[in-house]
Amino acid sequence: MARPSRKGEVLQAAIALFSRQGYHATSVRDIAEAVGMSKAGLYSSFSSKEALLEDIYYSIIDDMLVRVHEIADRDSTPAEKLRAAIIWQVRGTAERIPEMTIFYRERHHLSPAASERIAEKRRQYELVMESIIADGMTAGDFRSVDVKVTAFGIAGMCAWTYRWYQEDGRLSARDVGILYADLVLHGLTP
Repeated sequence: MARPSRKGEVLQAAIALFSRQGYHATSVRDIAEAVGMSKAGLYSSFSSKEALLEDIYYSIIDDMLVRVHEIADRDSTPAEKLRAAIIWQVRGTAERIPEMTIFYRERHHLSPAASERIAEKRRQYELVMESIIADGMTAGDFRSVDVKVTAFGIAGMCAWTYRWYQEDGRLSARDVGILYADLVLHGLTP
């Protein structure tokens, strides 16, 4: 297995510290010490602590967009797409709990410009989910619902997994995703 780059090590240390003690309570010195480098060395990889935070956000939201587009572009029914999107979102959240903790907890520390860019990407994600639901309604697979509120409900249910999921718990992340998908799809069935 390849050794992570210094930039990758800094990013992983920032993720661990921001998720454990919060962005505000974590200093650049804390991050530098966690990877055994000077503050100056850290600044050669990232221009600021906020740049680290932004990088974490973009990594998460860009991955979410790629994955949801891949699912939406599949040659399958809206129900199959929605099932896949829910299972993937729960698994993705469970596999990245430290990052997701930061994503849902630390947004107010982003600059207004970065926050706006992240919000736009989140809206793109929501639109893809809304289109899957709308396609299911058009096909007659789903009953008529408020598409936006339904998409928000699904996203919230899946996202909240970061708060309680335990890798060594009774159910795997995939099992939780299947359970959620069944709840949603049975609730949408006409």
